Amino acid sequence: MTFAALRSPAFRRATVVAFLVASLPALAAEAALDETALAGKGIVRASEYVEGRPSVVVVHGKDPDPRHFENLVNDLKKDHNVFLFVYQEAMIPAGAGGAVATGLQRFIDSTGTIEEDSFRFDDAIRELVRQTKETSLAVVCHSAGGLVARDALSSRTGRHSDNTLARGGPGALKIHLFTVVTPFGGIPGLVSPVGFGTGIGGAMARAAGSYWGPMGTAGSPFLNGKTGSNVTHTLFHSGSDGVVSLDGQMLPEGTGEPAARIELHGSHVDAVSTTPNVTRIAEQVRKATLPREVGAAPPGMGTATKVGIGVGAAGAGLLLATLGGGDEGGADGAQPPPTTQPPPTTQAPPTAAFAGTYNIAAEKTADGGCNFVPAFTGQVVLTVAANGTSLEARMIERLTRIYTGTVQPDGVFRTSGGGTLGTLTYTGLLDGLVSGTSISGTETLNMTNGCGRQVVYRFTGSR
Repeated sequence: MTFAALRSPAFRRATVVAFLVASLPALAAEAALDETALAGKGIVRASEYVEGRPSVVVVHGKDPDPRHFENLVNDLKKDHNVFLFVYQEAMIPAGAGGAVATGLQRFIDSTGTIEEDSFRFDDAIRELVRQTKETSLAVVCHSAGGLVARDALSSRTGRHSDNTLARGGPGALKIHLFTVVTPFGGIPGLVSPVGFGTGIGGAMARAAGSYWGPMGTAGSPFLNGKTGSNVTHTLFHSGSDGVVSLDGQMLPEGTGEPAARIELHGSHVDAVSTTPNVTRIAEQVRKATLPREVGAAPPGMGTATKVGIGVGAAGAGLLLATLGGGDEGGADGAQPPPTTQPPPTTQAPPTAAFAGTYNIAAEKTADGGCNFVPAFTGQVVLTVAANGTSLEARMIERLTRIYTGTVQPDGVFRTSGGGTLGTLTYTGLLDGLVSGTSISGTETLNMTNGCGRQVVYRFTGSR
């Protein structure tokens, strides 16, 4: 079968693409889980289950392709128990047979709107935690999967009022939520969110019917609540997404702020599939779930199994490659450690210490008539070039502004740039001072159309 045939819609409808090992006999014996009960809630295992390892649940988006998640699953499974929350048929693993496959299919047949799926996600996490006895859990969501998960983790009137997933306090499950290019602010150009059911079209579309979202507007049930104190939200965004605008990836005003915003690079699919992006996501998951000394072996870490997709006479199947051991080396297959020369050391420029992400609060000090918001919170991200002088500065809040310029050894930086803010075009300056872990400065925006005025913000913050 050709690669083109594998990608064809007909093949994808007729064949469930597999990349999971949820029901393989070699691994099933190691799992102490009622996988049929989990499947009935939409949860399927994507790795061997090892008691003592932290668990992570991956939530796909609309119209998923399982191949886009292989890289992420293979990375996380090195030291995590990995599960999938499956609410579309394409993500059912071919290795899931019998009662597991039946349970998943019945669950998928019952899914509907995002709000309905968020209730089901709530039930799924409860069942998983009941079996694993987890006190904390990581949830990694791509695209619309972040809407499903965050709605389940948000408290608002008449919604999840008794839900320990959505509130803090004693006994609350600690949840580390990671959303990747999720359209919290909507997707311009889509008439309606086709494929998620008819119940949310009116709630998510503006009266003009040309915009999916924003989720937090009046009349929309989505994201009007804030996540509980037991939820830590890391928001991954990409300025080159191509499907969701950078502004659309941010939370609407009044719905809270994520604990961190982290930039990824590439398209909507690249954000969750390419190695650099997967490495960045997995690094943040490990920081949240594995507070151990660097280099220490994860609980239960033994021989790793890497999963890939192969195409043979039966169509899509599994390629399993066991890492470690082998026919060479000693009697037990052990390999001697490689001898390597230490890399040459290079002296980093003193300004390299200024690079990083600073969480800031900004207050407006001047507005010639544009009526911008009086204050905002966000991040300033400084990237210092290898020459130690050139600097890129990003002001990240509802809309990201990018500036370039220079930084001095004393921490003084001066940058300039330009772009658009919605329908407004601007040129701007971002100047300031880095001192230790603190930053302060001024952003000056000069509008060249629309209000045609100058707006100035003063900001302070720290890493």
